[in-house]
Amino acid sequence: MFSLFTSNNGLETYKRLSDQTSTISEIELNFFNASLALKDYIINYNDEIKDLFFESFKKIKTSLLDIEINQTISPQKFQENLDKYQNYFNKIVELNEEKETLINQNFNNKINSLKEGMLGFQSKFSEEGFYTFSSYVDNINEVIGKITSYVQVYFSSQSVGDKNNILEMFDQLNSQLSLIQYVLPTDESIEIILQIQDLSNEVFDIFNQMVEAIESQEPIIQEMEQLRVE
Repeated sequence: MFSLFTSNNGLETYKRLSDQTSTISEIELNFFNASLALKDYIINYNDEIKDLFFESFKKIKTSLLDIEINQTISPQKFQENLDKYQNYFNKIVELNEEKETLINQNFNNKINSLKEGMLGFQSKFSEEGFYTFSSYVDNINEVIGKITSYVQVYFSSQSVGDKNNILEMFDQLNSQLSLIQYVLPTDESIEIILQIQDLSNEVFDIFNQMVEAIESQEPIIQEMEQLRVE
């Protein structure tokens, strides 16, 4: 664990202090537990695992109070690196909470508005006897459905391939919304589709925000790993 904040020589110095070996072992064990909690948290983002990380770090800081810091090691640097590691974890938690809000509120609300807009459009102009563009409407609804399901897959896998599938679906949606405008019979119908296109752009913007919240975590995780092995 002490590789987090000191050299190998410094670690050996601590270990030679036999009266502090037990406390050092506790610190190493709790840091190991915190490291495991980090790995588990970035997979399933479970609150219990998050609490385990903070509990382990609390025990580390309590144990540090029992150690007489050796003169060859800077107590300030020691604490700075511990604080930095914990702050990185706090940032990951913050980004995950931001992602959850974006998908559970912003994205879901907008995608539902998009579906409702298409349903309203379809109902209105079907009643008026305009069926010539029904195939375009079907294509648009199909793409919106794929975006909805693909997003759920992406937030489980967080893979680049799944993200690219969604981006491709958004391209298709934009293309379909542009194409249908050429066959619409009235200015009113075109205006409604333009409004739906605006909604589609809002959904796309929210998706990009969610991607940023996910992908911003990776550099932080790498920094934490670097701190752990130094």
